[in-house]
Parts: sequence; C-alpha cells; structure tokens
Amino acid sequence: WRPGGPGRRALRVDPVLLRGFLDLYWLRPEYGVLLAHRSATWRDVAIPRPCLDLSTGDGTATFLHCGGRFARAFDFFCDTRADAFSHDHFVDIYDVSPGHAPEVTRRPAMRWDVGTDWKQGLLDKAANLRFFERLVCHDNNVLPLPFGTETFAFVYSNALYWTDNSAALLREVSRILRPDAQAVFQLATPAILEPLRRWRPVLSERAFSILDRQRSREMRGLDADRAEWERRLQAAGLRIEAVRPAWPNQFFTDAWNVGTRTLAHLLIRMARALRRDDYVRVKAEWVDILVEVVTPLLERLPPFTADDAADLTFVVRRPG
Repeated sequence: WRPGGPGRRALRVDPVLLRGFLDLYWLRPEYGVLLAHRSATWRDVAIPRPCLDLSTGDGTATFLHCGGRFARAFDFFCDTRADAFSHDHFVDIYDVSPGHAPEVTRRPAMRWDVGTDWKQGLLDKAANLRFFERLVCHDNNVLPLPFGTETFAFVYSNALYWTDNSAALLREVSRILRPDAQAVFQLATPAILEPLRRWRPVLSERAFSILDRQRSREMRGLDADRAEWERRLQAAGLRIEAVRPAWPNQFFTDAWNVGTRTLAHLLIRMARALRRDDYVRVKAEWVDILVEVVTPLLERLPPFTADDAADLTFVVRRPG
C-alpha cells in the first residue's frame, strides 16, 4: 500500500498485472485500469477447487488474474461486431463467436471448473482459452442456479448487480457453496453512475444517450450502498471477512463513464484495418504511454474508501 491522500492509502497494482490488462483493453484503457485494480484487491485470496466463475464473460479477465498472459497481437478487440454498431443501432459488439484463437504466451497454473455467462458468443470465446473445464450458458435472473447444493469450494462473480434479484441470487450462491467455503464478489453501488447524473443537466438528450449506452436501464441492481450489500450478504447466510474498494478513485470512475466507450466501435474498426506488424507496433507504443500516465493517477490521487467506493470487493465465507 502507498500514500494516496490525507489519511488514505492507495493499493499498489503490480506493474506486470497493470500492463497485462492494458495490453488486453488498450482501446478501452480506463476499463483496463479498473480491471487491473479490481484483480489486485483479491490477489491474496486462494482459489480452491472445484471453483465457479459466475458470469465470466469471455474469461480473459479471470485468465489474467490467475497469471495467464497473451501475445501482443491478441486482445479483447480481435473479434467484435463493431461494424454493426452505431449510436442509433445499439448492439453488444463483443457478443460474437470468435474467429481468432487467443495467442497465449503463458498459461495460468490452474484451471477453473465451471464458468457461466448468459451470452453464448462470450462463452465461445472463453472456450478458446482452454481455461475452464466446463462452460454453462445461464441467465442469473433465472433461479435456481443450475448447480447442486454444496457443489463449490469457491465462487467468484463481478456481475451480481446486473440482475434484478440480487438478494435471491446471493442466497443461491450460498446454497451452492460448501460449508466453510469462500466467495469473492465485486458489487457496484449507485456511485458508479454518479458522474452521469452529475453531468446530465449540461447534456442534450442525445449526448446523454450516447454516454449512458443503456447502462442506467440495464444495471438493475444499482440500488444498494455498502451497508445494504452487507445486509443482503448476511441475510444470505454469508459471513463478511473483508470489504475493499474494487475501483481506485473518483478520477477513474469519471473516466469509465465517458472514456473511449463512445468511440470504441470506430477505434476498433480503425485498429483492425492495420497490418499485423503495424498493429503490434502501434499498440506497444500506446500501452507504454498509458502505463507512464495512469500509474501516478492510480497511486497518488486520493483513493476511495470502502464507504464511498463506486465498486466494492467483498470476501465472504459460508460458515461451516
């Protein structure tokens, strides 16, 4: 930990981890920084098997968390539907089956037993990692979860707040955990979209819609602050062992709300038009600049506390 402002200490993110996430998300660097910091908040937690990554997406973030690394030519933007997107025609540009195999330079020392997501295109990408023993397509709004009671020794999820049934979903996670098993959840608070609310009076309806990208509607569980999440976790029969700010500070929360998201589809199209050697060369210089700029912003700006953070990491245990 390092000083981050009066009375606060900022979490130091491993430079190798930070570069790994910026390499993967170089066209969305604010998100890469947030994922690196989020990963750093639970690097001290052991992952016993059998383990479940609930809402893994394409699996790449968990792959990096566990020590995997990719070649520079591969990243989150290799397979998308960027050509199909406009701000008048919203589609999830990442929910598409892969045409590229990930170029892996280092494999994690472990594999996960199960990963889930509700988008098959993302699961197809996760399958290409050869990191999960089994992948299950499931919408967390539909309960019960498709697993037996006391199945898992560890559960991780960073997406429980996207549903409208978070209290019931937490009870389901408690059910599938073995006695004395741990879980790690990243749970957002209403502060995650506070910048949009702050900026809305100066934005036209069109400008707000472009920045919002339907998040105000789709992030259904943004009705709980830290105290309410703690109440729901305890009501689900889970004992809270640690609460940590998953996101580093207000600067990166503001950046996530605007960042390059609004231009991502165009940046992807432009970048993918490069020849492979040009792509790798431009990306390498781009990431070097990003590392130089974002590192002091991570380490020296006043950090969030667990009471004001936009996103929280909860380490919990089902009592034995």
